[in-house]
Amino acid sequence: MSKNHDQVYVIDANVFIHGSFQDLSRMYPRMLTVPEVTAELESTEAGQRFDAEQVTVMVPSDQSVAQVVDTVRDCGEDLSEADRRLVALALDQDATLVTDDYGVQNVAAAMDVSYTGFQREEIEEQISWIYRCTGCEKTFDPDGIQGNERCPVCGCALKQVPDEKDTV
Repeated sequence: MSKNHDQVYVIDANVFIHGSFQDLSRMYPRMLTVPEVTAELESTEAGQRFDAEQVTVMVPSDQSVAQVVDTVRDCGEDLSEADRRLVALALDQDATLVTDDYGVQNVAAAMDVSYTGFQREEIEEQISWIYRCTGCEKTFDPDGIQGNERCPVCGCALKQVPDEKDTV
């Protein structure tokens, strides 16, 4: 992927943790992130290297966060607050999201948000997840589970499995 100096990049914590700022500033000349990522970095070596002058910290709009929450639920993903806000910020800023987290990439793909991997390749398929009972094999939408790890029919454990796959 060639880097455009006018392109804006929303950067996930793993990129700061595994990359040097000299390299990052060359690769991603216009970097944004969310406050939750800076909080994740505070107690790490990467946090000590974090250069706030090279990275703009922004808060995504409530509307975009709500859209991401809906998409996360529809996809059956389990994203952290920081991850949801990263996708929302990329949506707000029409930016490319830089992350190695396949769940984050999955949600970004579902929302037509541009993304790229940092140390890992990007996902090849966008997946919607459901839950299947390991006993009676009944399936459940992620909305119907709401934190239950047991089948409401037979009480056996539930396992997250792909429901639909679409090529990205």
